[in-house]
Amino acid sequence: MRLHLTQCIISGCKQSSGKKALRSGFKVGLIVCSLFLLVSNAAAKQPNVLLIMADDLGFETVESYGGRSYKTPNLTRLAQEGIQFNQAYATPLCTNTRVQLMTGKYQHRHWTGFGLLNPDLKTFGHLMQEAGYSTAIAGKWQLQSYDPPEYPGAEKRRGIGMKIQEAGFDEYSLFHVAHTEDKGSRYASPKIFQNGQFISNTENSYGPDIWVDFIADYMTRKTNEERPFFMYYAMSLPHGPINPTPHSEDWKDKSKRHLQALKYFPDMVEYADYLVGKLIDKVDELGIRENTIIIFYSDNGTQWNILSDLDGEWVQGGKGLTNNLGIKVPMYVSWKGTSPEGKTNNDLVESTDFFPTLLDIAGKPGLASNEKVDGISFYPQMVGKKGKTRDSVYVHYETRPGVEKDRFHLERLALDKDFKLYHDGRLYKPSEDIYEEWAILPEYDSAASYAARVKLQKVLDSMLPYQIFDPDAVPREDTWLSYQQGFSFDDNSACIVMEAESVAYPRDESWIAQNSISGHTGSGYIRALREQHEQPTKGIMTFVLNIATPGEWIIDVRHRHDHYDSAKENGFWMKIGDQAWKAYHSDQSEKAKGWEFGIHEHNKPSLPVSAHLNMSAQKIQIAPMFEHFKLDRIVAYRSHRTDCAYNLSTPQAKFHPWFDYN
Repeated sequence: MRLHLTQCIISGCKQSSGKKALRSGFKVGLIVCSLFLLVSNAAAKQPNVLLIMADDLGFETVESYGGRSYKTPNLTRLAQEGIQFNQAYATPLCTNTRVQLMTGKYQHRHWTGFGLLNPDLKTFGHLMQEAGYSTAIAGKWQLQSYDPPEYPGAEKRRGIGMKIQEAGFDEYSLFHVAHTEDKGSRYASPKIFQNGQFISNTENSYGPDIWVDFIADYMTRKTNEERPFFMYYAMSLPHGPINPTPHSEDWKDKSKRHLQALKYFPDMVEYADYLVGKLIDKVDELGIRENTIIIFYSDNGTQWNILSDLDGEWVQGGKGLTNNLGIKVPMYVSWKGTSPEGKTNNDLVESTDFFPTLLDIAGKPGLASNEKVDGISFYPQMVGKKGKTRDSVYVHYETRPGVEKDRFHLERLALDKDFKLYHDGRLYKPSEDIYEEWAILPEYDSAASYAARVKLQKVLDSMLPYQIFDPDAVPREDTWLSYQQGFSFDDNSACIVMEAESVAYPRDESWIAQNSISGHTGSGYIRALREQHEQPTKGIMTFVLNIATPGEWIIDVRHRHDHYDSAKENGFWMKIGDQAWKAYHSDQSEKAKGWEFGIHEHNKPSLPVSAHLNMSAQKIQIAPMFEHFKLDRIVAYRSHRTDCAYNLSTPQAKFHPWFDYN
């Protein structure tokens, strides 16, 4: 609304006559004009933005998307008071999504390494500053330095990412602002760098509480300022370590605050929701809800060893994977009085879209004219209009170089609302194949899948393949394998490492491969779908060991239990050579610790090998005893397991890093 000053005066003058009346009308006109100008300024003011991005929160954990395992009333509140986007996608890991979110560019245009943001780029913080906003960030940074000193090639990458002081934010309160080994805790007794200095006396504090208090204070101070604010809350919840929250019973015992156990995951999800509720309430309390846009999003799927009930079906978290449990995420937009309430939107949205959307909100879309932006603004959809919509989402997913990331390899894929196509030709229909186990072959294409294949292939072809990292900086080669061809497990330095998902096995109802990157070892496991607690009958996997070193060999089985019933027993059958089948059980107390070796020193089987059996083939057979038993790998060794696992002469060592799990 705009009204020229002379119009205001004339409007006032028309209400009286004569000189006295003219003076009176002049005063009235000024008053009326001032009122109009106030209204005009209020109407023209750019809205505040509160962008919240959860860390490792898959759509299956959220009630409004069908999740039944956790209570998320405040996310439901956002859905009721705004718009729920049902087709929002991210990349499978946090750095990949966050750099796309902050730059609007696909990964292949900027990638430096995991945990790094190229300092030559402009973030949405920079451009929102240019658009007239006060800017702030809280939560996790992890974009300046990542690799520890001992990691091969680390000297080329340590500390080369963007510093928070140069990232386009006027204020900040963050975890992991420099080297990984110095990051400290993000939860109990956190290490937080806030506006140029580390916070002291956090011994009895919880990191997410500190950040929400920082955000609340920031919004309070900025509410009455002329400039609007852009507040980006890069949540740490519910990312591991899976620790107690202040709402957990164990939080009362200070000695238990750093305990790691899957039983705390529901507490972490629900605490994340609780903090979202606190922020919504603060915006309401400040009286700025109608001029503040609240956006909620997540950077990738849930941690891989978390089971959640999705509409009555127990599903596995997909973090790190490109199936929809890894890349489909919850998303809400609430702008009270402007965005429709209680609506759902099925348009495709991806992480690059936030950059242009924020500039549209600011009324400054032209600021991105000098940037190569891949995103498409969803601002029209936010206000209930039909904007430009995506025909597809593109994902360029490369994690290397980076510690613990060299076991992955490049994946390029494109998807629409029904199908997903990978660069190697695999086509899936995720709604019918959530774990993407059964690729649709071209010879079995329907009219719909053929049309999708043609369309999505054009998307992939439009994105030229890039060599986005220095091969010399990647310590292990990217070797493509096929489990259908089996794998040769040979004796190298008296050690054999067997990857379960790399072994040819019968695809009957006993097992399912999950969290496995196709053709790549060290990236997944096999989970049992049925119980065989009386005796092994089906789904028996056979590992053939080619042994050269004589002597007594020890066998470790890396496994865990993943049943939603925490009281469920865990165990498996194993047969060595011609020996009889034997049952092995894990201690119930160990299920929450992650992967465990269920065969302990007092109960480890030995595999006697005579000196004259040079390179003899020995068989190990495994069968599940209970449903949801998960088999990852088997290690056969003569010396200490860690010694041989770290020995790079072991063929499997080049596929993944090793750690001492004992």
